[in-house]
Amino acid sequence: EGVRVSTALLSTLFVLATLSLGYDDAFLYKGGMSLIAILCTGLVYCACVEKPLSNSRLSAHAGPVSKVLKALGRISFSLYVYHMPLVVFFADDTAAALVRSEAVRLMCAAVTTIVAAALSYELVERRILRWKLL
Repeated sequence: EGVRVSTALLSTLFVLATLSLGYDDAFLYKGGMSLIAILCTGLVYCACVEKPLSNSRLSAHAGPVSKVLKALGRISFSLYVYHMPLVVFFADDTAAALVRSEAVRLMCAAVTTIVAAALSYELVERRILRWKLL
């Protein structure tokens, strides 16, 4: 029960923080990015914990959230490669003219990044991993 409450609280704080801040918000550069990173770390931890925090143990079988995190872990390199160009593209004036809401553009960038990373993993990375060069 404690994990669910913690997860819900961290999720809410993360969503509110992400959606309410602009790219040039001064708070982000005065510790805001660190705070969001800490909240994300707490969210990932709470999503992976099988038992309440007082008797915690990370588990690979914690449920559907754990499966999503494993899938994101598999494509993490591609996420790293594609996220910045896509964030810059969606922050550009052309994208801003089409969609005024920064929150919507940020969500579009996130979804596009995940789709691009998944395609890259399936079409490129998995084939390279099969080569077993070493």
